[in-house]
Amino acid sequence: MPSIIHSDQNPIYVCTPIQKWAHKHQIKLSTTAPRVEEPRLPNQVAESINAAIKDQFIKLVLKSNSFAFKQWRKTWPDPFKKLRIQNKIKNPTFRSFFFELMHLIKKATQNHFSPNFAAFKKKKSTPILLIFLFLRVANMQ
Repeated sequence: MPSIIHSDQNPIYVCTPIQKWAHKHQIKLSTTAPRVEEPRLPNQVAESINAAIKDQFIKLVLKSNSFAFKQWRKTWPDPFKKLRIQNKIKNPTFRSFFFELMHLIKKATQNHFSPNFAAFKKKKSTPILLIFLFLRVANMQ
C-alpha cells in the first residue's frame, strides 16, 4: 500500500468513505488545489501520476489474482462470457448484473469500506469498479 495518495479535488477521490479507508490503512491523502494563474498544471501533474499508479496497480492486481479471477469469471451467466470488453461496458444487462443486484453490492460492501456506488457507475470507471468488486468478493471467500 502507498503511504500517500495525491489527487485533484474530485468528490470521488475525497469522499468520506475514501477518507475512512485511507485512515484505516494509514494512508495520507493530499489534493491539488487549483491556482488562479495556472489552474490546469497542478491538476495535470496529479492526474498523470494517478494514471501511472492506477495502471500499475491494476496490472499487479490482475497478475496476482489471475487464477481467482478466472474461477470467478466462470460463475458469470453464459451470455456475459461471450461479450467483448467494450460490449460488456455498454451492455445494460451486464452492467445491472454487477451494479444493481443487491446481493453483490452487499457482498462487496459488507466489510469496512463502502464506496458511493452511484459515483462509480460512470462508464469510464467500470473496469476499476469491476476489479474493486472482484477483490472485495475474493477477499471474503
